[in-house]
Amino acid sequence: MSISKINFNDKNEAFIVVDPINEIDKDAFKKYLDLDSPYFLNCEFENDKVFTLFYAYEKYITLKSLLSQSIKKSNVLSLIKSLTQAYLDAEEEGLNTNNILLGVNSIFCHPETAQAACVYVPVVNGVLPERSLRMFLKELVVNIIYSDEEEMTWLGDLIRYINKNRQLNYKEFYAFLDSLDKDDDIPSKVNQFDTDEIEDLNQILNPIPKKESIVEERTTEVKAYLHRRSDHSVYVLGKKDIYIGKASSNEICIKDNPVISRVHAIIRFADDHFIIQDNGSTNHTFVNSFVLQPNQTKILAANDRILLGNEEFIFKI
Repeated sequence: MSISKINFNDKNEAFIVVDPINEIDKDAFKKYLDLDSPYFLNCEFENDKVFTLFYAYEKYITLKSLLSQSIKKSNVLSLIKSLTQAYLDAEEEGLNTNNILLGVNSIFCHPETAQAACVYVPVVNGVLPERSLRMFLKELVVNIIYSDEEEMTWLGDLIRYINKNRQLNYKEFYAFLDSLDKDDDIPSKVNQFDTDEIEDLNQILNPIPKKESIVEERTTEVKAYLHRRSDHSVYVLGKKDIYIGKASSNEICIKDNPVISRVHAIIRFADDHFIIQDNGSTNHTFVNSFVLQPNQTKILAANDRILLGNEEFIFKI
């Protein structure tokens, strides 16, 4: 059955018209009506001229509304964990998970915790177009506005897990999400360490005089650095084109993290700005809470947090 859109009325109900009625899977419908799960909306129906399914969402908001605001780590994980649990509950009851509607207007979220409640459509041949949870999450995680107050390495780990596991095992995925939820944030003293290290470098590094430079056209006298948070390495951005990736030819070579692409990103100095560009990486490039699309650029500012997959850097200037 093709579901082009979900409709809403003034009673805080979403509704779907099923026509013809023989599209309804009676056994699945009964199981859904008996389903006692907080991860699905309750369903009522009306069989008049057409068969209509009603889903009361009460104080919940649509995922679309949730995505219009910044979301902290705990709520992102709450959202994804509850979606995963919905699939586990459906499988346990013998329900076809292809009948779960995945969309920004068909997933409803608690406005404070972001816990999700799904819409299930008990039709015979499933809901078209089919959309797996993995593909939906792959698109979702790069469209969330993330809170700037928290470290972001967990997000790179999440993206890598989704990319790597083409067939999600829901129990294993939930356990993985649970481990991310329990991870402690990097202590705030790391930022102080960043500042001290940069100050030390400022005292010993001087701009290369133009007359002594053999690559004058590719160097910059503006002092800027990348601080790698995992091992406190500091990289001087001394050229106008800085390639970052795991290939040894890069100016910044990160060989010990498989999440990093061969040439993951490029930082260029132009018009008195440092500009970062994603180079079509597999696991994405983030600046603060902003995800760069392939080949997209963004001007960097002091103390920006750069995430290459799950590898986090701080930009200092």
